[in-house]
Amino acid sequence: MRNLSGFHDAELIGVGWDPVDATLILEFMREGRKEKKAIRFSGVVEFRLVDFINQNVVHDVKIFSGQDEVAENLTHFIKWMLTLSDGAEFSETETINDYVSKIRKSEILLCVLNPSWGCDVVVAAREFEVL
Repeated sequence: MRNLSGFHDAELIGVGWDPVDATLILEFMREGRKEKKAIRFSGVVEFRLVDFINQNVVHDVKIFSGQDEVAENLTHFIKWMLTLSDGAEFSETETINDYVSKIRKSEILLCVLNPSWGCDVVVAAREFEVL
């Protein structure tokens, strides 16, 4: 797991989803609304965002990928990503284990945005870049 630096206390201000290209862009405002930054995910397999409101302050952004990732940590985030806000799950143990395997083999990554306030985000994708 690695922390993406420079996002603590940034504000998530926009989300762009392109289902044709399987691309997700998260837009942020930093430094007292003076600097914009974004994270672009390519090859998006699945994502979930909840509680996007008029102020979405980031606590941290973590990227999980590689064989050193602990399956139990990943399972928690994957289950959350594959659950609707009413509690309905659209995953099975086999699906979750498949995600864990792909993350540990670095075939996909899992990005977790933990908020101080507002929007929670989990994204499973092939790659990302900070813009």
